[in-house]
Amino acid sequence: MGEAAGVAVDSKDHVYVFDREGNFLRSWGEGLVRRAHGITIGPDDEVWLTDDGNHTIRKFTPEGKLLLTIGDPDKPATLKGGKPFNRPTHVALSPVTGDLFISDGAAPFLVGPAWDGSRMLQPPAQYRHRRRRARVRGGSRESPRPGLRRTRRVSILSLKGDLLGRVGGRFRGEKPGQFVAPHGVGTDSRGDLYVAEVSYTTKGRHEHPPREIRCLQKFARIA
Repeated sequence: MGEAAGVAVDSKDHVYVFDREGNFLRSWGEGLVRRAHGITIGPDDEVWLTDDGNHTIRKFTPEGKLLLTIGDPDKPATLKGGKPFNRPTHVALSPVTGDLFISDGAAPFLVGPAWDGSRMLQPPAQYRHRRRRARVRGGSRESPRPGLRRTRRVSILSLKGDLLGRVGGRFRGEKPGQFVAPHGVGTDSRGDLYVAEVSYTTKGRHEHPPREIRCLQKFARIA
């Protein structure tokens, strides 16, 4: 595994695409996925992949069969034009309505309309002009806007926004428990935490010679 932009866990505790113990299970998407940026598991274990390389969001079966494509492959929308999609970054599914919330994207800093399976829905004003921001009823997740100081840690919050704990530190590191470039998180049925990192893009490729760096860590819940 050269790099992990995202990580997700299905109902069987399969960490895409490893099991809980780190055993490799299967892979798919070669030749179809241009640049995987985000991954989300739906209620029926369907896999939603965000591809910011060809400006689409795709839905797959766990075995890799393509079920749905949202967006026009290789046809990015005009930058900051307000129409989807230009380098979409992630997807969140509402557990109540099943609507999709799509962050769009790394270039225009505009959240795209949600997708309910049949039509585009214009997002509320509070979702616009933010980078990688997605909210669902009962919870939230949010990434800072460009230009803010980055830290190398993962914060654990309650649904009310109270800070419960942190993993990692303020500075980049490669020791166990430290991060180079945390980029995606997931949890399994036991509450264990998985953190994906884009370590090669951020650091490894700039070294002489370039080298691969650890890109996925698991933290076991102890309480």
